[in-house]
Amino acid sequence: MNPHGDPLAMPLQVALRVPREAGGMRILAVALAVVLVPTLAASQAQPPSANLPQVPRLAFSVVGEAPAEPDRVAVGFMVQNEAPTAGAAMEQSAREMAALLAALRRHGVKADDIRTTGLGVHVIRHPDEKPVTYMASNTVRARLAEPARVGRLIDAGFKAGADNLTQLRFEVEDPRPLVIKARRDALAQAEETAREYAAGGGFRNMRLVQVSEGQAGIPRWGDGTGVVVTGSRMAALAPSTQVMADDMKATVHLSVVYEFTR
Repeated sequence: MNPHGDPLAMPLQVALRVPREAGGMRILAVALAVVLVPTLAASQAQPPSANLPQVPRLAFSVVGEAPAEPDRVAVGFMVQNEAPTAGAAMEQSAREMAALLAALRRHGVKADDIRTTGLGVHVIRHPDEKPVTYMASNTVRARLAEPARVGRLIDAGFKAGADNLTQLRFEVEDPRPLVIKARRDALAQAEETAREYAAGGGFRNMRLVQVSEGQAGIPRWGDGTGVVVTGSRMAALAPSTQVMADDMKATVHLSVVYEFTR
């Protein structure tokens, strides 16, 4: 115990050799005190809420949906031409594409709704030492604001010289109102589910304490090249190609947490 009565303060004697100005050596004794500070007990570090009763909570996920009707359709066309030279192949491809674009505009596609999505030329090496040829390709995507007329548009494209149908996709131009409806549907589902659990568990009160939303599903159909031919919904287009979109809907994924009290 030190003179101050602190049992944790222990003096430590350290001898230091310091050179004298006259050339001798002297000993300087320095007393150092090392003080140990005790830490708080673990029980004192616990938060005040540690002893409070736990409130029952339920976490789950729901998916809200809203049916959608397409109001536009995207169609992709490709023209291909083979020639002895790359220049000749590209020239033929340009002529056929000009005819295709004119046909698309005549059938209701605006100039601003046509985009080039692919352009290329490659060499074709034939067996038996035949001269090489070149294949040029040009691909465009056209958006039509009247999905019911897509069959006639496809027919017009092939009559104008298109060689391949590269895309057929039904879309909704402004999906935001549908996403709002889907979100409301998801919240209604979540509340109904929570009420079922509250009734089953004998709880009188419940409240939503946490909600998070995943990426919304935008209504879109037909990202590939498949064409569905049917006579059920679009018979008025006969004898043109008849196309029907599959069911479309907007979706919203929610993760929620509800709290229950008696």
